Parts: sequence; structure tokens; C-alpha cells
Amino acid sequence: MTTIDQTPKALGERVAELTRVFEAPVRLVWEAWTQRDYMMRWFGPRGLFISHCEVDFRPGGRFEIGYAGPDGTAYPPAISVFTEIVPHEKLCWVGAFPGSGLEEQLKTTVTFEDLGERTRVQVRQVFAVTPGLEMAADGMQQGWEQTLDRLGESLAYPHRITFVSDTEVRITRSFKAPARFVFDAFTKPEYLSRWYGCATMTMSVCEIDLRPGGAYRWTLKTEEGFDCCFKGEYLEVERPERLVYTEQFLLGDEWTPPLHTTATFDERDGQTTMELKLVYTSKAHRDGHMGSGMESGMAESHRRIEEMLASMA
Repeated sequence: MTTIDQTPKALGERVAELTRVFEAPVRLVWEAWTQRDYMMRWFGPRGLFISHCEVDFRPGGRFEIGYAGPDGTAYPPAISVFTEIVPHEKLCWVGAFPGSGLEEQLKTTVTFEDLGERTRVQVRQVFAVTPGLEMAADGMQQGWEQTLDRLGESLAYPHRITFVSDTEVRITRSFKAPARFVFDAFTKPEYLSRWYGCATMTMSVCEIDLRPGGAYRWTLKTEEGFDCCFKGEYLEVERPERLVYTEQFLLGDEWTPPLHTTATFDERDGQTTMELKLVYTSKAHRDGHMGSGMESGMAESHRRIEEMLASMA
């Protein structure tokens, strides 16, 4: 009996190699490569839109991204598997060009170098070219150039984060709106429910008792139907200059330790500078919060606040 090997034969290899330095700390750049909601904003060349993204972030975990063209045409999803993950240092995955049938056709390695407030990223992708995919291989370098351009644009956040100590973080952000509008955006259910959380979530519960000693409770629902629950207590309320409160997040069956937040709103010439002072119970509490995707989610939420404030003016 004769067996015919129908596995596609590679014509050769093409290599794309790029190095970029991003004006963002490594923790934030790492989030951009590992958080699903963040990746959907930039992962891919210009002209393509991400229709869905699934990330099982562990060695052996599956990494799938579906793309669509400007006219809505859907393309077969790109499916890869993570082979190595070293937090804040290295990511490796293997996969195949959609429809090629060749296993481990694409081998990608991304390394991260911590430069303080900047991060050097190196990308190396090896493409085993099969018949019919010569043009795709020719465009590989340009595709990665455009992809990293989009990453740089997504990292250009208008807020500033300062690590004051092991247990204190300070966040500063300005909005083009009066302080009373910004204060209301953070404290009135009809406004808060329009912007809080990631773009893919909806707020199903928004209860606020805005007074010293009053409580609040919020629930965000993900696309998959999971609930993300928050609760806290208002300690000081001075509209529109100052707000002090605690915050806890339900993690499994346990509430996280209380995060103590002091928010001040300083209005000058029609623009309000908001400063958030976050005080944690420990360094581990701080690192867990900052490493949860909070910063990218906050940037997306603040962008929606800006849009909402423009309609309130």
C-alpha cells in the first residue's frame, strides 16, 4: 500500500526582525501584548479590523485572532499556541498561516527590555513559505512595522502614573471640562454607568449613596456573561473639589483588601486636572492591582469620559 504525504512543502524561510523603543514602562507594554481587550486595539496591520480575539495565556494555551477588511469581509482566523512565557521579558508562539495546513509555519519571538520609563521590544518571526503564500511572506516585515506603529499609538496615554512608594500610586489626568462635570461623571449613576470599565463590558448594577459613610456597589458584565463586582464606602464628599473613598473587588469568593483613594479636581481656565492618590495595604496588593490590566482599562474608560463630557458641555 502506498501512502501519499499531502503535507505542504516549504519553499524556504523568510524572516522579519524589528526593534522598537516605546515611551512606556515595561509593565504597560507587557499588558498590551497579553490582555485581550488591549490587544484588540492594535494587534495587526493597518486596514484590518479585529473581529474576535481569544487568548489562553499560558504555555500550551491557544491564541486566536479573527480579522475583517474595511468592507466587512471576514478572513480565516490566525491560530497560534504559546510555547514560552517569561513575564515582562519574553513571549514565544507558533502557528500557521490560515488555510496553509503546515504546522508551526510561523514561529514568533518577542522580547522586552526594561529601560525604566521606556521599553525596548524586539520581534523576530520566521515564516516557512509554502506555494501560494509568497506575497504574504513579502509583506511580513511591512505588516509588523504597521502593527508596532499601532502599538505605539495605543501606548500614548494622556495620563501619568507615579509610583510614590511600595504602597502608594499617584495618577494625574486632565479633562477639557469644568470640575463639576468631571465630579458628576465619577459620582452620578446615570453618568458612571456610561463609561466605567472596558469597552466590551456593560454595567448592570450602579448603586451610589453619595455622602460620608454612604456605600456604593457596581457590577460589570462581560461579553461572556461573567460579573465583575466592586464595592466601597465614601469617606469624604466635597463637590466638586474632593472625593475620598475605599474600593474592593470580588476575586472568586473573596473581596480584595480595601484600596483607599483620594480624588481631587482642580479647575483652571475651563480645564480640570484630576489627581488620584491610591493607597494600598501592601506592595503585593499594589502590584496585583497594577498588573491586572487596570492601566489600559482606565485609559479606555477615560477616553469615554472625554466623549461624554463633550456632550455635557
